[in-house]
Amino acid sequence: MSASEPEAEAITAEGLEALKTQLHELETTSRRAMADRIRYARSLGDLKENAEYHAAKNDSALLETKIKRLQNHLR
Repeated sequence: MSASEPEAEAITAEGLEALKTQLHELETTSRRAMADRIRYARSLGDLKENAEYHAAKNDSALLETKIKRLQNHLR
């Protein structure tokens, strides 16, 4: 392994299952909840000055980043 490659970390079977469960929760329930939040924020009006909408979109991006990192970790 080169110095630029991160070391693989050991994980128990229980830990692996917990990460898979967390990923499934994020990909399903959390994504649906985020979509509902964005949909509601859009209904509040003008998107240019809609702080609720911008916060929801930012949180959505953070959620997607978390999902992607967890997916990569599980590979």
